[in-house]
Amino acid sequence: MNTNDLNDKLIKITVIDNPVEAALFKSTFEDADIPFIIKENHDSAYNGIFESAKGWGEIYSPEKYKDKILKIIEDLRSI
Repeated sequence: MNTNDLNDKLIKITVIDNPVEAALFKSTFEDADIPFIIKENHDSAYNGIFESAKGWGEIYSPEKYKDKILKIIEDLRSI
């Protein structure tokens, strides 16, 4: 992965539904050399209350990767 791309402004791409989905996306994005950050919404102090409102987590990446990421996610979710 080109870490210089993570110096670009990151935008929220989409919501992740669960940790299994997060692991699948992480592996796929790494294989495709796509820079990204996964932000988990779980907070044990609040017993997961934010997960029900915001989803399990979120994917952030430079805007130029948005379409590619959304296409990969669409393909993986349709399996």
